[in-house]
Amino acid sequence: MHNMKILATTIFCAFYISLCAQYNIMTYNPTNLNSSMKIVQIDFVPTSTLVYLKYTNKLVDGAWANIGEDTYLYDRLSRKKYKMLNSYNLPINSGGVNRFARFDRTGDELYCCLEFEKIPDELNQFDMIENLNSATAFNFNEIKIDKGKTNKLLNIGDWIGDNQCIEYGKYMDKGTLVNYCKHNGLSISLVVNAIKEYGTYFQINLNIQNFTGKDILFNPLAIKSTTTKVNKNKIEDLVILSYNDYMNKVKRSQTWSMIGVSLSQGLATYGAGYSSSSTTNSGSTVTNSYGSIHGNVGNTYGSVYGGTSSYSTSYGRSVTNSYNGAAAYAAQQNAQNNMSKYSQQQYEIKKRIADGYAQTNTLFNQTEYSTYFNVKYEKIQNIQIYITINGQTYVFYN
Repeated sequence: MHNMKILATTIFCAFYISLCAQYNIMTYNPTNLNSSMKIVQIDFVPTSTLVYLKYTNKLVDGAWANIGEDTYLYDRLSRKKYKMLNSYNLPINSGGVNRFARFDRTGDELYCCLEFEKIPDELNQFDMIENLNSATAFNFNEIKIDKGKTNKLLNIGDWIGDNQCIEYGKYMDKGTLVNYCKHNGLSISLVVNAIKEYGTYFQINLNIQNFTGKDILFNPLAIKSTTTKVNKNKIEDLVILSYNDYMNKVKRSQTWSMIGVSLSQGLATYGAGYSSSSTTNSGSTVTNSYGSIHGNVGNTYGSVYGGTSSYSTSYGRSVTNSYNGAAAYAAQQNAQNNMSKYSQQQYEIKKRIADGYAQTNTLFNQTEYSTYFNVKYEKIQNIQIYITINGQTYVFYN
């Protein structure tokens, strides 16, 4: 019986691969101004069309890239649109949440893949449209495939490799701007509030979740804050209060410790974006989740927010109730035994730390840390927060 199962699996895989076609010889006319995005290969698989892309940052530090949620493939002859189902390693921007990958330097590269509804196998010319009204959109006109030459079927995990993008995002909650960042299993979200309490400060409410698979060190001394003086065209450092400096000003430190506990508990949904079923047919299902908590303890008001969108696997949506592109692709990859790098685990917060004002802490895997720290107030138009963890600096602009 065991040999029969192996034989059946082998036959199925051979049959599946025979239904696929992969092409890396093509021509097209990109309309984005700096031509930073290149189409590398297009795979026709039984249930969808996969477009593999390589992005090279040709701009300066702080440049960013994303893909619009309404991106589609277009057949000019039939005038039919084929919707984007998923984006792998390239954030999808939407009207409600501004998601983007940020780049540290000129020449940085990003490998990604867009999955679309299946186009007809016989179609060998089409367009990829992000936004016809934008000169910087990733639009590709007259993509012509040379179907006389085929290539090996690409695996998304191998294509992306260790080059996982750093996703940043912004959204609004009750009029408050929430910033978040996700990278290799690390989730950081923060909110900046101006407060008057024991002085006037910018109070930075911070939430960190560690799903990296290893222990990380959070050190408040590795946090930096700056402002850009527009009229002087220069960057100036802002003063962050240390734990000891702040505690010298506070007689009842337990007030914020109590709020910290409630904030941590209220942000339990923040990790939902990293939670997924371990079953094959829903291994890539995308979950969007946003959590927030705010209220008073005594005379002190606090608020922390979290937001995430299951970026660790893919961004996407189910176009119809009967078909989910990500689930179908997961099944296809499993048939080829290519799910090793994209197999899902069940993530669960096992420990929550809420100490009140920021202190040095080791965050073990599956630990959530809620805290806050104060920056001395100045009359400024912007504030930047730099948080360094494990040698990687994450920059938040507010």
